[in-house]
Amino acid sequence: CASSHQKCKSVFTFESPTRLLDLGSDEPQAIDTIRLINSKTLQSDAQYTILSYCWGTSVSHGLLRTTLSTLDVHSGGIKVDALPKTFQDAIRLTRAISTRYIWIDSLCIIQDDPTDWEKEAEKMAAYFQNSLLTIAATSAADSTTGPKLADRFNVMRSPLNKRGWVLQEIVLSTRVLHCAQDQWYWQCREHINSEDGVVAEPDVDFVADDWHDWRKYPLHRQIIGQWNHLAVAYSKRTLTYEKDKLAAFAGITNYFQQRSNDEPILGAWKTTLAYDLHWTTVYDERDQAPPPKEDAIWLRLPSWSWMSTPSKIR
Repeated sequence: CASSHQKCKSVFTFESPTRLLDLGSDEPQAIDTIRLINSKTLQSDAQYTILSYCWGTSVSHGLLRTTLSTLDVHSGGIKVDALPKTFQDAIRLTRAISTRYIWIDSLCIIQDDPTDWEKEAEKMAAYFQNSLLTIAATSAADSTTGPKLADRFNVMRSPLNKRGWVLQEIVLSTRVLHCAQDQWYWQCREHINSEDGVVAEPDVDFVADDWHDWRKYPLHRQIIGQWNHLAVAYSKRTLTYEKDKLAAFAGITNYFQQRSNDEPILGAWKTTLAYDLHWTTVYDERDQAPPPKEDAIWLRLPSWSWMSTPSKIR
């Protein structure tokens, strides 16, 4: 893929993650400890994988996280057997493909430092664009559960693909390996394949719009159509923290800004603002529990923006 797929060779930036987990070697051997390191100590072309997974609906699962109080501890070393099963599997897979570094958000972002979190959230799209491989725990509802999956359509309706953050992670990744119990599914910018050969589709957009080929339209129509489809798809997804509503879509916004040279305005665009206001909500169970009025994210979002509602839109 990296050598023969033209679409998979290009990246949009050369932004490396601020921190990475160092597996100690790129040899596929057993490992018991990993370290959190600053990527400034590495060569600019150091390759890394990224884990895309569900945090779950509650932090009560005991997910291991890097905080201000654990930063030095994690820099000294983290026992692999103390990590959730999904993390351990991703580490083993990274080593199996002779790669030394992996990025996992809960460990590589200081979770209780708002400044660090906001800075890293802005760069997250570039991290996924530049990773060697995104390892997607596609069917797991959280980091502790094992995968259960049967076919490509279940991949699209899996627990992972219901998560708000994951939309930009999958859309912007150059390569994704969907890990399932029955087999693995490969997705890149040129192919979608399954191990058994049942799923084999060239040049199909896996997430943006399976049922509509925008390539036959002029570029500006392509951009509008793809953006609107992604906005609708995003509104159907859930976030562990609703305050992440803007941040979890920022990577897609930045990508479309590069393509269009337009100015984004809270989910709309300057040149198509009147058109972008033509949205409506679609009732679902989330409408039964409106966000608290004191919630800062809703206080700063105007009602004309589709970002201001927790409901699905169309």
